[in-house]
Amino acid sequence: MPHATKRSPLLTALLAGLLLLLVGCAGDPPATAAPGATHAIGDTLASRLDTIAGRLDAQNATVAVRVLDAQTGDVLYTHGGIDTPLKPASNMKLLTAALALETFGPDHTFKTYLLFDGQDLTVVGTGDPGTGDPVFAGEDAVDAMFEDWAMALRMRRVTRVPGRLLIDDRAIDRFLVHPTWWPEDDLQTWYGAAVGGLNFNDNCIDFTAEPTEPGQPVAITFVPVGAQITIHNGLVTVDAGSDTEARAEKSVGLDAYTFSGTLGRSVAFSSKPVMDPGMLFAQAMRSTLERRGVAIAGDTVRVSAPLDAPFAPPAGDEVIAVHETPIADVLSRILKPSQNMFADCTAKMIGLAFYQERGLPLPGSWLGASRATRAWLDGLGIDHRGLVYADGSGLSHNNRVTARLISDLLLAMHRSEHAELWKQSLTIGGVDGTLRRRFTDTPGRVVGKTGTLTGASSLSGYVTTDTGRELVFSILVNGNRASADARALQDDLVQALMAGVE
Repeated sequence: MPHATKRSPLLTALLAGLLLLLVGCAGDPPATAAPGATHAIGDTLASRLDTIAGRLDAQNATVAVRVLDAQTGDVLYTHGGIDTPLKPASNMKLLTAALALETFGPDHTFKTYLLFDGQDLTVVGTGDPGTGDPVFAGEDAVDAMFEDWAMALRMRRVTRVPGRLLIDDRAIDRFLVHPTWWPEDDLQTWYGAAVGGLNFNDNCIDFTAEPTEPGQPVAITFVPVGAQITIHNGLVTVDAGSDTEARAEKSVGLDAYTFSGTLGRSVAFSSKPVMDPGMLFAQAMRSTLERRGVAIAGDTVRVSAPLDAPFAPPAGDEVIAVHETPIADVLSRILKPSQNMFADCTAKMIGLAFYQERGLPLPGSWLGASRATRAWLDGLGIDHRGLVYADGSGLSHNNRVTARLISDLLLAMHRSEHAELWKQSLTIGGVDGTLRRRFTDTPGRVVGKTGTLTGASSLSGYVTTDTGRELVFSILVNGNRASADARALQDDLVQALMAGVE
């Protein structure tokens, strides 16, 4: 299908990687480690916390802890280098989600527009990550929005589009994956999905395999219907009582998926990403419209002209329908299950808003999000020395934050006029999201954000003590050999705070 440029994908990726690596290295110089610990909670509790925080010393792991009183902002406890830049893993999403809420406001909706000028059908995306999201769809099919669009067209007596299907995803740049996302296996999994101006079904394909007759290939179906992909089916049906050893793999650099092994029962595989989110959106849309009686005569074409003015959403009689995703839903998907694609789309939309405010005709980008984040932190008076902003999700190992920065950010959001929605969006210990299986004995008393990468683990948020006092905490661990060890350390620290701070 036609694209905007003839530059080779390899050259584009190399140039993007060079640019973003230079940006990632251009942050402020690392701050020095804190000269000593702060204890304002009593020597007995402080000693206990120090013992817990030091459990990974034998592994040469780095542990940084900072605890504040949420009401007064007083520093109650610190451990390790609270100004040492560390990998945040998904704690990076705290920066993204907080700035999104402060930039767009709690009533904002992210929009995708359908236009028809009597000749061509055009879709204009603004980076909304929620279009076709299975969680939002609930019991409906993920293409329900396209069903609504088909109805809107038919109500205008449009059953045939004589021209083309144009997709305009220029609001966000074409660097769909970050050059520092590694290992390469990450790009073959749902959590390494591409990031686009138009997104659909989390930019993934969902496969289901059903057994047929023993010795015969299985039947493979997938969602979204209409996706143009290649399937290599080497998965063989066995008797229902036999072991199922089914595997699904994505080819590097291709929308090609290989299935192998044996299958004695139905299996739903983990979602697999696609290379081009905008084209996946268009393929699913075209398929649904045609099933619902709206034929498109021409090809699917990406609008390729550069932005010659600050991006503005379309307006006028040509707008047939608008799909909207509330920011509250987006924040919840970023912070509770830690959905990377949602975070990085949101980061780039923050970058777009940053450029719009300055009248710059530039698409949303990770660079724009980095600049917006630093400007915002400056306005709050939060020390961001040591911050390296590579992406908005924390999937990049190049990101760096400090325990001081994260805890100060959480304190600022506690005092924000949007504090209620902010805390509702965080994962709740013992209740939902990535903390649903942690703090199960004290459900609802810990809200925050987890983070896990190879050699990095984080937990930051708010905890309510036994006496009803609310604390802000940030616990960053780098160099740990096992995620379970870091999580146990974090949980024990938080539980000690919960029971010990009066």
